[in-house]
Amino acid sequence: MNNLISVIIPSYNVASFVCDAVRSALEQTFSPIEVLVIDDSSTDNTREALEQYRDRIRYHCLEHAGIVRARNTGIRLASGTLLAFLDADDVWLPNKLSKQYDCLVQQPEIGLVHSNILHWNMVTGEKISKEAGRDRFTGDCYTQLLSENRVSASSVLVRRECFDKAGWFDERFERDGDWEMWSRIARHYRFAYVPEPLVIYRSHNANLTDNTVKVNESKLIPFIKALKSDPQLIEHFGMSFTNNKLTWLNNDICYNLLDIVDIGRARYCFGQMLVLYQRQAFRIFPYFAYCLLPDKIAKYLQRMKQRYLP
Repeated sequence: MNNLISVIIPSYNVASFVCDAVRSALEQTFSPIEVLVIDDSSTDNTREALEQYRDRIRYHCLEHAGIVRARNTGIRLASGTLLAFLDADDVWLPNKLSKQYDCLVQQPEIGLVHSNILHWNMVTGEKISKEAGRDRFTGDCYTQLLSENRVSASSVLVRRECFDKAGWFDERFERDGDWEMWSRIARHYRFAYVPEPLVIYRSHNANLTDNTVKVNESKLIPFIKALKSDPQLIEHFGMSFTNNKLTWLNNDICYNLLDIVDIGRARYCFGQMLVLYQRQAFRIFPYFAYCLLPDKIAKYLQRMKQRYLP
């Protein structure tokens, strides 16, 4: 495997963590050919913190656009034939790249290898293995990935040719988009899994705040894209399962929008639901009608509900 491994570290306002990530990449028992830090226009002292590694990393700052654009920038700049992604607030154990490289050498049909992770709660100090069914994502796991994702971005080592075949990360995803990316790769390549924890995920107050709307959109959009590009999936899943999954994901987005009191978007989504799922109109219409109230009234009622009802 000529040129070997490029490490891509997207970073945004985590100066207190990024040096640990860089150090864990540089101190691998199997050394990468390069470590790229893609700074998404951090406003903290990230650049200054990384100055100590100036001669050992490639630092690139881009206009703020989110982690997905940063990952794609890293792919574009990388020279390696194997790519590893490491979030700036995670760290690798020293043998991470070595074990995964061996896996790819021994199994040339594998396009992507991932691993178990260790979850470190930096508030309580607790460290626990987060297996969480990750071992199910091996071999041909394309349809499995369309249902759920247990492939952590920081645990991945992937052949560059996978991106040439499947395309790059979809930049419409503001949050991360890795689920959709892995599902596209899985359509063309088999996956492998290393069962021991090779990554430490550090849980802290600066982690990206969960946005349930974006989380559910990151489940819905890949499923719809896959159905459009591969019509045989409906036959594989069955029409009943497909409709139920689409309904469930759309439902979650609609109710999430109500929870965050975004009445305008909720009105639009419930209206779409009425058109798409007419057999469930009796259940959807009351929410749609609620969203037809003047925005100020609907927002007031929603806030009162959140304050006084469980």
